[in-house]
Amino acid sequence: YRGKGYGIGIQAGQTLGARIIDVYIEDTGSDAFDIKDPLGTNGTVYVRNLSAKNWSIDDDGDAMLDIRGPIDADGITGEMFGNCAGVRFRDVAGTELHRAGSGVVRNVRMIGQGVNAQTAVLMTSGEGNCLVEGVYGENVQNVFQSSGAAVGGIARDIRSRGTYGDGMSIAGIGLLVDGADLQCTAAAPHCFDIEAGAKRNRLVNIMAKNLNTGTGNAGRIVAGAEDTFITGDLTISGVTVGGGGTAIGNAGTGSVISGTRGFLAL
Repeated sequence: YRGKGYGIGIQAGQTLGARIIDVYIEDTGSDAFDIKDPLGTNGTVYVRNLSAKNWSIDDDGDAMLDIRGPIDADGITGEMFGNCAGVRFRDVAGTELHRAGSGVVRNVRMIGQGVNAQTAVLMTSGEGNCLVEGVYGENVQNVFQSSGAAVGGIARDIRSRGTYGDGMSIAGIGLLVDGADLQCTAAAPHCFDIEAGAKRNRLVNIMAKNLNTGTGNAGRIVAGAEDTFITGDLTISGVTVGGGGTAIGNAGTGSVISGTRGFLAL
């Protein structure tokens, strides 16, 4: 409780066989659990049933689980306050970090407060070898975000309730989103957003419900996004009531949208 810096830090490099099991962390100034891999020689960090509440008190925008190097994690639960992320796959931003985050994180549950810049899972890694599966975010700005630095990766079974920002924001290259059930608040502009600069991203089996009856989109592809591929059993709910809105607002280039259905918001 009440750690000034990290709750747990694995930072020296050459960390082999680390196992973090059934741990609860509360009130940390920075990340709840920070993993660095400065020598590029870490073994896989094994995490099971990690819970945390109220991290990033002093350092704005930190994460509950901040990942560099390889990880195998299952059962990540957090209660978010302030501007912060839940799980973050980090990119290499200097020689001291050596290599980006990679590996598998399953069964993530993040509950926010309905305010602030809060993202349940943030993927900034250029490693390409990242899988997140079974993510639930409630009352957060974004349930999942792929930054402009992210390359590749898979996000599977993403669920949200009460997102109030972009919901699911994709700005990287070559991401596969396989299965999402998204619902945003009446104050949100849309449930998912493909950002300017995003390239060759694929979304399949998406359901999205936008409770904001003042917007014509449940999802949006922004001008400057390229070659977005959306197909499969895609059902969109959130077209403007009484208006002529579309399920997906598409201003990107080379977009392929197939099998979509638009319904009025209930």
